[in-house]
Parts: sequence; structure tokens; C-alpha cells
Amino acid sequence: MSVAPILDTLHSAISLKQIVQDVDLSGLDLRRVDLTGLIAQRLLAFRTRFDYALLTEAQLIEADFTEANLDGSHLASSNLGLAAFNQASMREVCLQYALFSNGYCKNANLEYADLTGALLTGTLFFGSYMHGAILSGVKADNTGFNRTILK
Repeated sequence: MSVAPILDTLHSAISLKQIVQDVDLSGLDLRRVDLTGLIAQRLLAFRTRFDYALLTEAQLIEADFTEANLDGSHLASSNLGLAAFNQASMREVCLQYALFSNGYCKNANLEYADLTGALLTGTLFFGSYMHGAILSGVKADNTGFNRTILK
């Protein structure tokens, strides 16, 4: 599958501030892509490569990043409501001031992730690895860290 037409569609939606729904980006290589300000509902990104991508101020409601690679990506000030990051690699991801409500991170790698000021209401980090993660100013009401490594 060619990435160019999909990116053209997403960039057009961003420029028009339109909501995209039910977009399937599974298995694509979107390393270093700039999708700042993307508004998407039910985005499917199973095993998608988002290494060092810019997703700043994105609205990614009900997104599924299962087994995706988001190492070094920038999701600052993004709304990740009901998002799933199961077995996702998120080393050094920037989630500063992100809204991550009622989400799910099962066995995700958030080593050295920056969650400064993030709002994690109702999110479950089950079996995730958060060694070296920055949690300064995080609000974590009703958030579970079951079997999560927080060193």
C-alpha cells in the first residue's frame, strides 16, 4: 500500500480541520511524519511505525496503537481518550500535557517517556515498563499501574 495518498488525505483533513474516521494505517512506515493537529476517531495503527513522528496537539480518540512503534514521537498536548497502546514501543515518547483518559497500555515500553503535566484519568498501565519516565506534575486519578515497573 502506498503511503503518499494516505498522507495527502490526512494532510488535507488537517488543513481543513476535518475529522477523519475509521482510518486504517496498520503496518505502514510513517517514521518522522508530521501529523500535527490531526483530528481522528477510531484510527487503527496496528504495527505502524511512528518513530520520531510529530503528532502534537492531535485528537486521536479511540485510536489503537497495538504493537506500534512510537519511539521518540511527539504527542504533546494531544487528546488520546480511549486510546490503546498494547505492546507498543514508546521509548522517549513526549506526552507532555497530553490528555490520556480511559486508555490502556498493556505491556507497553515507556522507558524514558516524558509525561510531564499529563492527565491520565482512568488509564490502566498493566505490565508496562516505565523505567526513567518523567512523571512530574502528572494527574493520575483512578489510574492503575498494575505490575508496571516504575524505577
